[in-house]
Amino acid sequence: MINNSSSKVYKFADQDVLNILMQGKTQFLPKIFNQLTSLTVGGKEDSILSDNTVIIHYVTGNNPWYQLYLTPFYGCYISVSSLAKKKLLLVNKNAPSTTRRYEKVLASQKRYFLACKYYLLYLKYKVFKKR
Repeated sequence: MINNSSSKVYKFADQDVLNILMQGKTQFLPKIFNQLTSLTVGGKEDSILSDNTVIIHYVTGNNPWYQLYLTPFYGCYISVSSLAKKKLLLVNKNAPSTTRRYEKVLASQKRYFLACKYYLLYLKYKVFKKR
């Protein structure tokens, strides 16, 4: 459907096409299998999830595999995975707003030199992303 549709552009191609193909064949599972949450800087949202959560579904562009949004749950599971030794990127370089958010966190902590560094990185990403 994605490759054969010359006129239809899907915003979230994988999810949109799956939703179309599964229409009328859906079986809803208990909420514990799709616990929706969004992340902010620092990833404190884990604390509001229920204890019986099986699957956490991050519903924003902020993801715990960037240091800025690392959550305790994600940290726990990644530490025992094959990716444990892989260094997490600080922010998503394709989304300058994440770098800007980190700059604001640093400024609020009165770490002004680092805040300036990340603000300059933010500007760099913004300028070169548009080209």
